[in-house]
Amino acid sequence: PNEMLNLALLAQDMTEIKNMYVKKGFPQVEVKYTIDTDKETNKAMITVIVNEKIRVKIAGVKIAGNKKIKTDVIRKMLGTKPAWLFNPGVFNDETLQDDIEKIKAAYDDLGFMDVDVTPKMDYSSEGKVLNVTIEINEGKQYMVGDVTLSGNLVYTEKEIRANIKTKKGKPFSTIMLREDVFLLRQFYYKYGYMNVIVDVEKNLNPQTGSVDLVYSV
Repeated sequence: PNEMLNLALLAQDMTEIKNMYVKKGFPQVEVKYTIDTDKETNKAMITVIVNEKIRVKIAGVKIAGNKKIKTDVIRKMLGTKPAWLFNPGVFNDETLQDDIEKIKAAYDDLGFMDVDVTPKMDYSSEGKVLNVTIEINEGKQYMVGDVTLSGNLVYTEKEIRANIKTKKGKPFSTIMLREDVFLLRQFYYKYGYMNVIVDVEKNLNPQTGSVDLVYSV
């Protein structure tokens, strides 16, 4: 009360209310508002109207299309779980999107850079029960090709390569690449090179189908 009417802030409040309901299992919730203005007092009355619609519970979660990663391993990653004795099984789209990113990251770590993960939603006729199918198209597995070094190499190639875990012929991994960069920086920091810059250039070799890497120091 007695605050300036801020429509941008009001819209943000509506979004927060909607997100709260979505997290509680009401993905179809509608949140609206009306504004009644009293010209005499120059004040406005805001009425928030919430239509909860139907609370959705998850009956089942199916994994399809996976070959390289076992279904049980994927299930352990998921926050989206069916309702049972110790789990309410409330559907949350934000949790599902997080699950998709976790699956993508797991495949990316094995060299499947083109993996596609798509959720398929199958609601019951009354809309209260949901079966989720997570469809995985693994795509091609990319392997590491040539690994070369460039730049101002103060130390020997053997010393530098000792800090690179990514090896030719192994599955390409973005996570491993980041770890290599971290280890190389730590190696140089140890000897006083605090301003060292480590970059990795990735090149897809169309002839071999592998990813060639150039570590620049």
